Amino acid sequence: MKKLHIFTILLALIAIQTNYAQDGDNDVQFVLSGDANSLLLDRAPTSLYAFDHSDKTVHGSAFIQDIFMPAKLSLMDGTKIFKLKYNAYNDEIEIENEGGKSNALNKNIDNLLIVFVADDKTYQAIDYVDKDGNTARGYFVHVNNPISKYKLLIKETVVFIDRKPAKTSYDKTKPAVLKRISDKYFIAIGSDAAVEFPKKKKKFPKLFPDKHKDILSFMKKNKIKTSKEEDLVELINYINTL
Repeated sequence: MKKLHIFTILLALIAIQTNYAQDGDNDVQFVLSGDANSLLLDRAPTSLYAFDHSDKTVHGSAFIQDIFMPAKLSLMDGTKIFKLKYNAYNDEIEIENEGGKSNALNKNIDNLLIVFVADDKTYQAIDYVDKDGNTARGYFVHVNNPISKYKLLIKETVVFIDRKPAKTSYDKTKPAVLKRISDKYFIAIGSDAAVEFPKKKKKFPKLFPDKHKDILSFMKKNKIKTSKEEDLVELINYINTL
């Protein structure tokens, strides 16, 4: 049987709804069900950049993964392996096809989990409230179980810093750079848009009006530090038991 082109496989595969099954804290069962009229592939990756993408003088990388890595898609048959990487500058997941080119996954498809095989790192496109207070959609990394009611998420971001010409003959020109900035933690409550984890510790319990007192007591008793990921995981796991 001839090996099919990955893009052809994606066109042929059908999916409309995925059922997830928990087998341990981080395991996801991949199930293909129903018939779909939409494609996972949306278009080619964004071609509009704040710089010439082919410019080799730009330092750094837009990608979190250095190369395309094996991954599974939760709306696909779990035996299928695809080659993906995350463009944190454009906020797109790119999938490699056999022609050496890439396409962008459609981030508007709900409940699509992208799980990298090597480390189980799981991405999902989720609605969130951006820095301007508007609802946007972007990719996040799941920190706790993806099917939990309350989800702890990480937003990975790469920014472009333009070239800075030398001001005097004694200065050196600073090349343009793609720089990964500090990750930000978000929390998603049910189906609501995810919000950035409050910088002030006392503001966090207010996100849960009916659980405010229990959460505040837990944070004090366990000396939760919102600057430590392991403490945030402990806190979210506790809230999911309430």
